[in-house]
Amino acid sequence: AIIRAVKKKYPTAGIFFAADYPGVLANNPHLRAPAQTSMQHNDAASWMLGNFSDNRGKHLIDIMAAGFFKPGEVEHRIEMFPTQADYAWAGERMPQTPAITVAPGPGKYLCRNWSQERWNAIIEWLLPNYPVVIVGTKDKNSYRLHPQVFDLRGETNEMQLAAVVDLSRLVISLD
Repeated sequence: AIIRAVKKKYPTAGIFFAADYPGVLANNPHLRAPAQTSMQHNDAASWMLGNFSDNRGKHLIDIMAAGFFKPGEVEHRIEMFPTQADYAWAGERMPQTPAITVAPGPGKYLCRNWSQERWNAIIEWLLPNYPVVIVGTKDKNSYRLHPQVFDLRGETNEMQLAAVVDLSRLVISLD
């Protein structure tokens, strides 16, 4: 959202942004191509979040925004821009009825991860009423893969995942 806010405040600026996962920046209409490039020249500064793999990246955005924007001008939400091809890919793999997407992890912090049994209990609870899509990293766990469960673990890139989430009725995931 800070990229959109910068473009709104400085509409003629050519914005470059670097990140550990450049795929999340793909197709962003506010960034100059290539979006994954970071530049520093003359008195033009670039903001680099590439070395922040934990919450410090989010806090750095808060600090940067505090110096340039009024409260409320920068929202805390992720903006991604899947293409029509990403939506088509997701649509071919998802059920016709809006599904509940489950992203069971595993996450970075083991204490926040749920057991396979807990995720299976949620899937079983949802299945009588909703189709379920499972996304994330392919792992050793085996989830209740009934015909109404669509397993997309390990099959999506960032933009395809964004399309799946956008097409979902609800997403249940780790924090």
